[in-house]
Amino acid sequence: MAAEGNDAPGPKPELIVVAHPEAVLQVHGTRVQGADASAAPLEQALVETGARARPLFGSSEERIRARRDRSPWDVPDLSGYYRVSVGADRDDHEAVAARLNEEESVAGAYLKAPASVDETVLPASAPADPASLLAVVTPDFGSRQGHLDAAPGGVNARTAWTKPGGQGTGVQVVLVGGAWRFEHEDLVGNMGLVGGTPIDAISFRNHGTAIAGLVRAIRNDRGAVGVAPGCTLRQVATFGLGTAAAIRLAADALPPGGVLAIEWQRPGPGSTGVGSAGFLPLEWWPDDFAAITYATAKGVIVVEPAGNGSVSLDDPLYDTPAPGFPAAWKNPFDRSLADSKAILVGAGAPPPGTHGHDRGPDRSRLAFSNHGTSLDAQGWGAELTTLGYGDRQGGPDENVWYTDNFGGTSGAAALVGGVVASLQGMQLSGGKRPPLTPTAVRTMLRQVGSPQQAGPAAPVDSQPIGRRPDLQALAALLVATKDEAKDGKDGKDNKDSKENKDAKDNKEAPDKAAKDQKDNKENKENKEDKDQKDNKENKEVNKEISDKLIPKEKDSEFLVGPPDQVSTSPPGTPAPSTTPEGESDTAPAGSDEPVQHFIPEALRPELSASYLAREPDFAGRPVAEVADELRPSGV
Repeated sequence: MAAEGNDAPGPKPELIVVAHPEAVLQVHGTRVQGADASAAPLEQALVETGARARPLFGSSEERIRARRDRSPWDVPDLSGYYRVSVGADRDDHEAVAARLNEEESVAGAYLKAPASVDETVLPASAPADPASLLAVVTPDFGSRQGHLDAAPGGVNARTAWTKPGGQGTGVQVVLVGGAWRFEHEDLVGNMGLVGGTPIDAISFRNHGTAIAGLVRAIRNDRGAVGVAPGCTLRQVATFGLGTAAAIRLAADALPPGGVLAIEWQRPGPGSTGVGSAGFLPLEWWPDDFAAITYATAKGVIVVEPAGNGSVSLDDPLYDTPAPGFPAAWKNPFDRSLADSKAILVGAGAPPPGTHGHDRGPDRSRLAFSNHGTSLDAQGWGAELTTLGYGDRQGGPDENVWYTDNFGGTSGAAALVGGVVASLQGMQLSGGKRPPLTPTAVRTMLRQVGSPQQAGPAAPVDSQPIGRRPDLQALAALLVATKDEAKDGKDGKDNKDSKENKDAKDNKEAPDKAAKDQKDNKENKENKEDKDQKDNKENKEVNKEISDKLIPKEKDSEFLVGPPDQVSTSPPGTPAPSTTPEGESDTAPAGSDEPVQHFIPEALRPELSASYLAREPDFAGRPVAEVADELRPSGV
């Protein structure tokens, strides 16, 4: 990758075809087969226009459908989406889309403008602080990372790091973007390309490296640190794949509870051609929406920039489909019509005085940020200290570049993505808790955090961008969940349940053993035979107590995500699903949680005595007598 010079070509327009499901097409290049006679005219249209089509989400329609059939999740059918390439001698993509849209087997054919990353006030390689060029070892820039500080100014990441799992330990994150500097000193050893071809362009590389640093820069005594430095970070490059296919690939590389962070935005119908005005989140386009929905249906948490378009996503303009969209399309910014379950992130101002600048009241909407009721959270949209660009520390080596001036909605989304990884790490640290679902995390981000504040021309009511996350408040929701589950269990245990009945039976068992021992003493002539008989009975008592007091594995209590998902079912009762349809309840093995004793305190001496009665030193002694010696005073 070149360290200097002009950028290489970036993303290209994407021509997408969506087939009617009943057509059951099989398309390869210009060859088309289908369930009815509509396949032949589509093949003719491809030949006429010089276009070639291939399945967007896999190598063939059969493989895509088979993958869906095998999936344990209710994922959308992606087999009817195609990416169409047009000959290099043609630039009339709109005309090709219009021709293909005439075919009976086609539900929609539309052109997507190239995806874009945030524009920045920085050039590709900004002049660095002259003093930094003389540094032999990169200094620690942690004090400049105010976004990590306590709320309300920051997201409380430093506090979260002191909690089990708070560094994002055990959580997998995949970035979907353009390019990254894998060899950067604060990322080396923590990067891995899942698929796609990174764009050989310094602007995309700087952007991706800055995003990666916000999420997972190494925690050490130099440079910057990410919000979740303990997570596992990988990337999918969209070049050669397209945004939707890249999102699907990233989703398949993640387990339930993993985090998929998108870096892109795209010009929408209100785009003016000036900067990022009118840019929208990717999910407004049908194939991107399908890919994001596929990811969240698998339990993957998708964090998406709301876009730098300076527009309201509640504008009725976005209810109208773009030319060529399928008739079934619905505006995803109205979640009563269509909901991808992604987390949409806006850009808020950092605290005034950060790096000597005043961007407006803390947590007020920055002028470039999109806004609307579909936004779920905000992050710093400026003054982010992270990797790349070289304005904080520069020089000839990109691997030691740092910036004080990163931002945009993609920077804000990366910050929130790191928060989600940290929160998920704390959730999983208990071992028996399942991963938080996309719906649960989105609900929690809306429920707690530092509220948005109004700016001079940015009222909260009409320009909402959500709360700034507060990891301490979010972690408290997890604690509250555990307490509620415990309280619910205690309430159930107070009822005359089967467990209480078993405990009552077990209390009678030691009395029976004591009576047997008394009979043994009265019949001294048969002492030896009676001792053997009593030892046998002690074993039976032990077995009876063990069978009734030791719960089976299926009766184990599992704690669940946010407060509205706490199970209060008694042990042994199958818990109802706490995740939306299609999301995984899978929980990892292993636990750092303190073990709660499942044997009532009053019965523990009898249980211990029944075991001790089998030992030679206690042979012939009544179980009740041994239990009395073991029982603490007052019990």
